Amino acid sequence: GDVYKRQPSGRSVFGADLGLETFGPLGVRQFRVEQDETGKVVALLEWHSQVPDDSRAHGEVAIQTTLEAAIREGVPVEVRAVDHIDAHPSGKHLVVTSKLASRTHNAQ
Repeated sequence: GDVYKRQPSGRSVFGADLGLETFGPLGVRQFRVEQDETGKVVALLEWHSQVPDDSRAHGEVAIQTTLEAAIREGVPVEVRAVDHIDAHPSGKHLVVTSKLASRTHNAQ
């Protein structure tokens, strides 16, 4: 299942809560939402090549707004366009990853 994002309050946000279904219609070919060890959330976007730059810019703002609304609690959110999103070392294309979740589970 989706890896959760643990928030400062302890509330967990799951992939299904992030509005990810809105990314495809904006022209996103592939994406990954990552949470680093500090809790910051980064959305990596690989755009379809035919999507114009102005549509990409509009889409990035819409995606950032969607993620900020879902995550809340002042957690920093960054949206970054990339040329290619590599598969996870497992060979899968993971949609949501969290280094914070791994650290939390390892600490228990």
